[in-house]
Amino acid sequence: MMENSLSTELFENQLSESKITEHQEKSYLTYREVLAEFSGSVEEDPEASEYPDYYGGSYMNENGYLVIQITEPLSECGEIIQEIAKQEHILFESVKTSYKELLQTMDELNAYFLDDEREDKDNVIAFGIDEKYNEVFVELEKCHFDSIQQFKNNICNLDYLSFKEGIRLKIEATTRAGLEIQRPAGISSIAYRAIRNNDQGIIISGHAALGHLGSEMRVENTNTGIITVRQVSGSVDAAFALRGNVNVQQAIGNTNLTHEPALRGFPPNGFPVSQFGRSTQLTHGTIQSLNVTVNVFGLDGRTVTFTNFVRANYHSQGGDSGGPIFERNGTGNRRFIIGVHVASNGHFCRAINVANALGVRIF
Repeated sequence: MMENSLSTELFENQLSESKITEHQEKSYLTYREVLAEFSGSVEEDPEASEYPDYYGGSYMNENGYLVIQITEPLSECGEIIQEIAKQEHILFESVKTSYKELLQTMDELNAYFLDDEREDKDNVIAFGIDEKYNEVFVELEKCHFDSIQQFKNNICNLDYLSFKEGIRLKIEATTRAGLEIQRPAGISSIAYRAIRNNDQGIIISGHAALGHLGSEMRVENTNTGIITVRQVSGSVDAAFALRGNVNVQQAIGNTNLTHEPALRGFPPNGFPVSQFGRSTQLTHGTIQSLNVTVNVFGLDGRTVTFTNFVRANYHSQGGDSGGPIFERNGTGNRRFIIGVHVASNGHFCRAINVANALGVRIF
C-alpha cells in the first residue's frame, strides 16, 4: 500500500509540474502578444513612450500564470487587455506606478551614473526594475540611513524606490555551448555558435577577450577560433571568435540539450531559465528583473557600468562568464538561448543585444 501511495504522490507531483510548464508557455505567448500590441511589432519590445499609462508591468508567478499589473480599473484599460482578460491563465493586479514611469526613472538614473565625472556613484552596486513589486530597487555597498538619505537628497527621491545592501559584482571569466575555452588571460565559457559575415564562429565573454582582438582561443589545445570583434560596454559583454579547427555543435555542454538555431522574443519576469558554465555546469533559476544597471568592478583594472542587463537567481562561479543562458523548458531537448552570462548574482546580457551589437546571428 505504501508503494502505491508513494507512486500516486509522485505522479501527482509530475502532473503538477507538467501543468505549470503548460501555463508558462501560454503565459509567455500572451506576454509577447501584449508587448506586440504596444509596439506594433512581434519582434521588438516597445519603447518607453509606447507603453500605455494604465500598464504597470507583468511577471509570471510560481504556478506559471501571467500577472498583468494595471494602474486603472480593468474596465478602463485598453481593448487588448479586455480581450486577454478572458484567458484562464491570466491574473490582474492593481499597482500605483506605470511601467512607463519606472522606465523613465531608469533612464534618468542611467544618465546620472553614466556621467564619468560623478564621484558619488562608487557606493552604488546596481539599480533596476523589480516588475513583481512595481518598484525601482537600488543596491548600495554600504546601505544605512545616511547613505540612503544621501542618495535621496543628491540623486533621486521617489516613493517607489527601495534600498538594500548589495555585494560587489565579480566577473567570472576563468566545442560546445558552456564548455571551457582557454583565452590569453585565463579561462571562460562558450555561449553558442553564431555566424558573422557568412563566417561561422562562437560567442564568448567580452571581458574574457579584452585586449586580445586577433588572439587565438583554444579548447583542449586545439585552435578553436580567432577573436575578431567584441564589446564590453552599454548593454553587451560579448565577443565573436572566428571558428578554427573545430566543428561547433548546437549541443549545450555535456547535457542532452541543444539550442534552437534562432532567437525568439524575451520572456517575462519570473520565467524559468538555466545557465551552463565551465565551473558550475547546469544550474537553474528564474528571472528577477528585466532591466538592471550594474557596476562591474575589476574589468581590465576599471569599473564598467552596464545597462539593460537581466538578473536571475541561478548560481554561478568563476569560469562561467560567457556561458549560455537559456529557457529551462522547451520542446523535447531543444531550448531557446536568451543571453550570455556576465557576472555574479545571475547577471547576463540579452542574446538579441549581442546579435545587434556584434552583427551576428545564432544558427
